[in-house]
Amino acid sequence: MSYVRTVTGDIAPEALGVTYGHEHLLLQLPPALRDDDPDMCFDSLDAALRELGFFKAAGGGRDDHA
Repeated sequence: MSYVRTVTGDIAPEALGVTYGHEHLLLQLPPALRDDDPDMCFDSLDAALRELGFFKAAGGGRDDHA
């Protein structure tokens, strides 16, 4: 059986409902982690704004119903 693990316990996928996708648009890692994988360092405001533009063009936006 499939389930979704939540902080309050496992639930059925159909019980999940609308969820908030938590994404980091800007992120600065410690040097040891950044040196291992420089692609994990999101430190460009221009790139973050460009990504938000892609998100909006794909239909993403605020949910004012919450």
